[in-house]
Amino acid sequence: MSKVLKSILILCHIGGGFAGLSYVITIFKFNQPAINLVLISIFGLIYLFGIVGGYFLVWKESIGIKLSLIYHVLQIPILYAQPPVYLLHSGFALDFTVLKGNIIFQWYTGTVFHIGLNQPPSGFGVNIFALVIVIILTNKLINRTSASTLSLATPRSG
Repeated sequence: MSKVLKSILILCHIGGGFAGLSYVITIFKFNQPAINLVLISIFGLIYLFGIVGGYFLVWKESIGIKLSLIYHVLQIPILYAQPPVYLLHSGFALDFTVLKGNIIFQWYTGTVFHIGLNQPPSGFGVNIFALVIVIILTNKLINRTSASTLSLATPRSG
C-alpha cells in the first residue's frame, strides 16, 4: 500500500475515531432517552472499531486493510427515509445526496454521525470518498489474494 494512502487511512481511522468518541462522550452528558443512549453507544463502538483498525494499519497491515474496508463500507450509505435516518463519517467525507428532489454535494472534515427514528424529508446519498476507499482496498485485497494463490500454485523447482 502506498504511504500516502496508508497515511490518509490512519488519519481517518485514528483521528476521526477519537473525534467521534469524544463527540459521543459529550452527548452522554445531556439527558437522553434510553433508546438514544443505545443508538449513540453503537456509534461509539463503531468509532472504537475505527481506532483499532488504524492501529492494525500501522502494525499488521493485512488485518488493517480488512478492518478499514469494513469501517469505510459503514460510511458509504446516507439514508434519510421515513424512518430511519443514518449518516456516519470519520475523518473526511465527500457526499452526494438527493434530498427532497434537490441534489446536494458537500464535504466534511472531522466526524459526523446521525441516527434517528424521526421523519425528516426523504432522501438518500453516497459518501463518495468512502466508496473510492472501498474500491481501492477491495482491489488491493483481490491483488494480494491473486498473488498469494499464484505463488501457492506455482511449482517450485528444486
